[in-house]
Amino acid sequence: LSNHRSRSYVDLFAIPRARIPVIKGRDVHADSPYSADGSMHFDICFLNDIAVANSSLLGEYSEIDRRVRELMLTVKSFVKSRKVGSAAESTYSSYTWMVLTIFYLQCIEFVPNLQSRELMKAVGFVLDLQNNPAHRVNGLETAFLSADEVLSSGQWQMNDRVKDLSVSHLFCGFLVFYAKVFPRDLCAASIRRGRCDLQKTAFSRSSRLWRTCIEDPFETYNSHFPHDLGMHADERGQQRIDVALYSGLATIGHCFQIQVDNAMSKKLVSSLVLESPAKTHGLLLQMGVSVKNIGKGDEVEGGSEDEGKSAGKQKQQNKKNKARGQGRGKRGDGEGQADKNRGSGKKKPSGEGTNGNAQGQSQKKSEDGNKSQKQRRPHYRRGNRNKGGKAGGGHKQVAVENRS
Repeated sequence: LSNHRSRSYVDLFAIPRARIPVIKGRDVHADSPYSADGSMHFDICFLNDIAVANSSLLGEYSEIDRRVRELMLTVKSFVKSRKVGSAAESTYSSYTWMVLTIFYLQCIEFVPNLQSRELMKAVGFVLDLQNNPAHRVNGLETAFLSADEVLSSGQWQMNDRVKDLSVSHLFCGFLVFYAKVFPRDLCAASIRRGRCDLQKTAFSRSSRLWRTCIEDPFETYNSHFPHDLGMHADERGQQRIDVALYSGLATIGHCFQIQVDNAMSKKLVSSLVLESPAKTHGLLLQMGVSVKNIGKGDEVEGGSEDEGKSAGKQKQQNKKNKARGQGRGKRGDGEGQADKNRGSGKKKPSGEGTNGNAQGQSQKKSEDGNKSQKQRRPHYRRGNRNKGGKAGGGHKQVAVENRS
């Protein structure tokens, strides 16, 4: 490097204890059009072949449509401004946010699944895990389709419901999806599968109920090196992410209020239920999302920001509370009627009084019997601990004397 170029690299620091050790820095002479001063942040790592495959996969997704790349840059800028885009700060890394962006676009059928075996077969893609080094890296399957192969074959078409959406609408839908629609209590985000059908319990060691589980596209849950991209976020970091999503939704949703409440929600939910309506609808209901009249000015209703319990448990609890309330109401009516009878001077039949006294006496006897059993328990415990010994006999004799 020349002296001029070496002086352009500033803010250099190493993270040696990361999962993949990395050197971070900034190039002040990069002439980047996406920053005010033209600088560009960069990461340098060594002997990490799988990262090359990951970057190539995201690059192919960005070539499907120009809006994909623009949305990815928008999400990057958003998480950077809200300071929730760093795994070192217990939130999601920039790469993780890009995976979430692709997964959201897959769920609304804006982009295909480039790792789909069915699509590979339809396109005529030849999978060679033995001889092609690009299809297998470090023992992991890394084969995927290119954007040109998919678009030129005509085997995949963008969903008509979303093909005319602008980047701003797509970004608003991104916030709606992860703030209210995606069932993170049940499912893991996986661009390898491209739909909400991977249970988060697949990552039994790293998954947590309170945060999103995100599968790496190559280091999958059933590989020899499973990687949950969401594991770097702790509970406080996940809260910061949730606040960022909800506050961003409140800001941009105010600008696109009509579109968000009707058009966007309809397109999101309708696209989600295309592949498996019954299954996806059940997941949404368990999460607490109510889908009303799909295609007729739909609305999506989600829980509040600080909901910590799953909707299924809440529903069961509501049923229990309702049953308890009915029982209390019945008892209250009975007590009120009894008080009314006392006030009016009515006498109960003699049989009811006799039965009440008998029940009271039997209840008192049972309580006395329970007390006597509780007093005897220490005696038996002491005797069992000292079986066959003189000490056991001594304890037993003392207990008899106390009882007399």
